[in-house]
Amino acid sequence: MPMRIRHHWAGHSIYNITHGIERAALWDQDFTLGAGAHRHRGGVARAFVAGGRPGMAVMVGTYKRVDAYARRLGVPMVNNSTAVAVLLDPETQSLTGFDNLQLAARYMRAVYQG
Repeated sequence: MPMRIRHHWAGHSIYNITHGIERAALWDQDFTLGAGAHRHRGGVARAFVAGGRPGMAVMVGTYKRVDAYARRLGVPMVNNSTAVAVLLDPETQSLTGFDNLQLAARYMRAVYQG
């Protein structure tokens, strides 16, 4: 499964944290899973469709807590999801994203130990 990982994606949006990844997937069409960071928010795994192909955009969350620097920048309070998980199913070529590692672990136990 082709992937692309960057710290900062050009073309991000204030309304959609994964817009830069999704836009790159639409124009370049050479990856299915894109990951990034740099936004100082909680982690998110978001499904999208680009060029008729399903994909997954992942933004790793920040570990930074609110301090004077964060307040000066106007960094929003983040949720506690700093890490995300994406499960790749080789049989169906599908991706499932989780912004909660405990939920991802429960899902994997249910599916794989079933």
